[in-house]
Amino acid sequence: MGQTLRHWRTDRLLSIRELATAADITPKTLTDIEYGRRRPTYETMRSICQVLNVDAHDIVEFQAALNAREQIRPPRQPDGPGSSFDSTPAPTVS
Repeated sequence: MGQTLRHWRTDRLLSIRELATAADITPKTLTDIEYGRRRPTYETMRSICQVLNVDAHDIVEFQAALNAREQIRPPRQPDGPGSSFDSTPAPTVS
């Protein structure tokens, strides 16, 4: 949920302080929500959505799309000698 709120906040060119003040919450609370350390209450979400001028349903749908994208992303291969992301040839053993 926090990733989604951050997306909508930055899309509206609002700082954490600006959104928090307008939503009548502390910047720390908003930061904790955005980083997933705290879950917003219904009233807090309603207030944030009102300030962002976005429907809560849109936030939930956006988050679902992010979650789906995360699930289909292939696992990252390790970097280093001999990996597919490294152009350095693997050392040979003689």
